[in-house]
Amino acid sequence: MSTPTIETPGEHPRQPVPEAADSAPAASRGPLDPGHTAVITDVWSWTARKYRIRASVLLIINFLLFCGLCVFTHWLHFAKLFDFTLPPYLEALRFWGPQTQNLSDFVLFPISVDQMPVYGVVIGLVVASLVAVPISVAIVYRIPAAVPFILAVAILAHLPWLAITLVGSCILAAARPFRMPFRYSSALLAMLPILLYLYMSTRGATETLGASISPERKLLLTGPWLLAILAACTMLAGIIFIARLVNYRPGCRRAGDGRHVRHPHDPVPHLRRRRRGQLSHSRIRVRPALRTF
Repeated sequence: MSTPTIETPGEHPRQPVPEAADSAPAASRGPLDPGHTAVITDVWSWTARKYRIRASVLLIINFLLFCGLCVFTHWLHFAKLFDFTLPPYLEALRFWGPQTQNLSDFVLFPISVDQMPVYGVVIGLVVASLVAVPISVAIVYRIPAAVPFILAVAILAHLPWLAITLVGSCILAAARPFRMPFRYSSALLAMLPILLYLYMSTRGATETLGASISPERKLLLTGPWLLAILAACTMLAGIIFIARLVNYRPGCRRAGDGRHVRHPHDPVPHLRRRRRGQLSHSRIRVRPALRTF
């Protein structure tokens, strides 16, 4: 027995439509309730095949670009692109002893912010990107999609403690007990472990350089990390704003997408072939569905 179908304009109708179930978000499926509104939480809420393909392709491109950023971060500090030997990873994991690696080493070697202050801006923006991208991926694509980005931070950038911190940040940002309806609040909550990481990783840097360090040099040493925090918060705000603006729809929306324009010589607009995955009429019509559920 066929079921009635209610068609409305747009790509994600307010009423569940069994026939166009592949184009509506997963959250919109259910009993036929005129007051029901689809809830979009991330890009995977769009279940149509074209949206899944777009989301996967964009995620792969973002991951490749992020890997390039991690390689660039490692090159800035060690002057070589790759190093997969075990000793560098063990040295990066060690957090005790006199030879413990410190984030302040990034601003002093091989390029010093004393000689080139603009280098601190570069380091701050790089660290902000390393922080903001995995957190935003966890929010927009869910936590499993952020795991490769976290592994890239640990393996390619040689920052294992930052990767461990990002695991906690992604959980705070996207896990259900901590996730908030206002997603930017979740992003700011996810920045708390990052603040603790930056404090612990730069703690004692000024003491090792001497007690008589000038205030200007203290600013040069701490400025990149303050910039990293502010830039990461700004990046998260921009990413979440754009995601909400397009309703988490993967890819760009074309002009006229989801609308039906009637041709002046088309006397029967309801016979016009509908594009797959879209509802093409501006009026509501009840007719038997082609599928049965």
